[in-house]
Amino acid sequence: MRPPLSNLPLLPVAIGLIIGIWATRLGLSAIWATIPATAGVALIFFRPAAWAGILTVSAAIGLIGGSVSLPEPLSPSVEGHELYFRGIVTDISERETSTQFVTEIERMGTSGNNMMECKPFRCAVTSPSLHEAISPGSTVVFQGTLHSPVNDTYPDAFDYSSFLLHRGINSTAFVAPDKITLLSDLPQPPLYRIRAISHRLEEWIYSSSLSEGAARFLCATLLGDATAIEHEQRLAYSTAGISHILALSGLHVAIITTMLGLLLSPLYIMRRRRAAYIATIAVLWLYAIMTELSPSVTRAVIMATLYFLSLILQRRHSPGNALAFAAICILIADPLSLFSIGFQLSFTAVATILLFADRLSLSRKRGAVIRFLIAIPTVSVAAMGGTAIVAGYYFHYFPVYFLLGNILTSLLLPPMIGCGIIIIFAGALGLPSGLLCSLDNLLFDLLDSCVHWVNALPGATISSIYFDGWVMLPYFAGILSLILASVMRRKSFPILTGCILLSFTFVAAAVTKKSYPNHELIILKDHLFTNIVYRHSTCSRLITTAPPQDTAWQLDRCNRRLRDYLGRRGCDSISEYRSIPANDIVVRFPGKTFYIVQAPTATSSFPDKINYLLITRKFKGEIGTIHETLNPDTILLGNDVHPSRHARYAGYCRDNHIPFRSLKEEGSFYLNSAAL
Repeated sequence: MRPPLSNLPLLPVAIGLIIGIWATRLGLSAIWATIPATAGVALIFFRPAAWAGILTVSAAIGLIGGSVSLPEPLSPSVEGHELYFRGIVTDISERETSTQFVTEIERMGTSGNNMMECKPFRCAVTSPSLHEAISPGSTVVFQGTLHSPVNDTYPDAFDYSSFLLHRGINSTAFVAPDKITLLSDLPQPPLYRIRAISHRLEEWIYSSSLSEGAARFLCATLLGDATAIEHEQRLAYSTAGISHILALSGLHVAIITTMLGLLLSPLYIMRRRRAAYIATIAVLWLYAIMTELSPSVTRAVIMATLYFLSLILQRRHSPGNALAFAAICILIADPLSLFSIGFQLSFTAVATILLFADRLSLSRKRGAVIRFLIAIPTVSVAAMGGTAIVAGYYFHYFPVYFLLGNILTSLLLPPMIGCGIIIIFAGALGLPSGLLCSLDNLLFDLLDSCVHWVNALPGATISSIYFDGWVMLPYFAGILSLILASVMRRKSFPILTGCILLSFTFVAAAVTKKSYPNHELIILKDHLFTNIVYRHSTCSRLITTAPPQDTAWQLDRCNRRLRDYLGRRGCDSISEYRSIPANDIVVRFPGKTFYIVQAPTATSSFPDKINYLLITRKFKGEIGTIHETLNPDTILLGNDVHPSRHARYAGYCRDNHIPFRSLKEEGSFYLNSAAL
């Protein structure tokens, strides 16, 4: 009898690596790897359980790899000290009021001319603006102060430090534009030169006669420019269940592969199939590098490479093994990619497609058109079966009409991207492409109309889906049981186990509801203004130091930042807001009084008892004087206070043993009525 998993020998390796790397989130260090490694080696020699031994050994390797990949904490000799740093920019992202770029720091020192080599580490640098010539691969020198990432302290806040940690980033800095210098005389590394090709392609797209919307859409779906799509449009596509088309994935690679097949058709006609396969593999890897080797694209390119290699070598191709091999390659190269949403969505979608799509098919006809039309709904349903739980956890909604949205997308997206590729080639050769641009504009308008039509249908989305992360464990265990059932002879037990685990998942997600205090107050850690969010039951209110013309903008920022916090408490959004006047203001919380000081005058009316004195950016007086005048229980230093004044105020409080809390150092301030 053939042993279980003999058809998928790489599956236990992939699963083991995933388990081991995920264990690093539990705080397990590499030393714990000795336990599964020892057990695994023993099981390998016991032939019926050899696959279990391979899995446990792989888990040990994953635990070691994940632990080693996590960045070391920022050195105390560096943190909090203003120094000069030199490094290579690896990523740039545009924000509403600033630009953030990730830098691989290689040198640092007390001056620009006195920098020594150091152990490389990554830092997320935020600046109000950035020199246009700075791009990924540029070498920069900046003067600033590094800090370890600080999380907000209110419940259900975004875990910013873990987010950066799993990107290999151990520090942050806020640097003024005049403190950043581009070393233009140093060449970009070869990898970044390939990535720079995408910028040239974007120029050809924008210089064509495409509409702005169509051009932005092509830049996002063909070149992976995440900044090309506005927030409102991205949200509309998400609620229609087709947000995956805005992020590069296997679908885009498949379309590009098809276009390459058409372009290389002369080689097929001349029976130079191997040359065509090799050329396709080379172009796909060039495309993957150009789009920054995202997990979803890399997965698709690896699987495509294995497929074409099987044709070249005339060997049998196994999609399941190809998927496992892709996971192994990606996780060995970058173990932390496991924690990216792209990796999780891509692999779960393809795994469930391979597992269920063929079984869901209602027709066995072999006509290409019939198979394509049947594959659209079956693949969509199968993919949603794997990604629904992941999308629900991260995005907190379920698109009811996802099948309708995906059917329409599958018919419109291939010709749109195909036309886009030809438009790029026409731009490179200086050929006219007006007719193709008109066709692409028409297709984009049609797609956009379909998206808005789907969203307008009654009950288009089920929102406010919130559950704890552990709920995903039985779900994936159930999927794994069904995968095992597909390769084992005795299927009844794994099928029954999988069904029980999947049922338990939905029950657990439904019952894991939390209760919250009636009153909560948050003073957010913001750079520009002081924003206070006060919640009573399902009603939330924003109080901000932003001027009236910027209040609506701050409201939008706070709603997006507090989406999870508000959603879990049954609040659709912050319902009320007002701007704090130039003078001071009193905010009363059950049992506590907050006094927000900006520019006190002789006529200011002070409350009799102040529990918390909040110092904002507009206050430029002496902290000792205001403390003696008001005698608060605790002083709160807002993050928007100028760094030099903040340091002076904090030093005064420490020297005089005055209770205080720094939002800059400790994150947002949180208070609830249950704690009083």
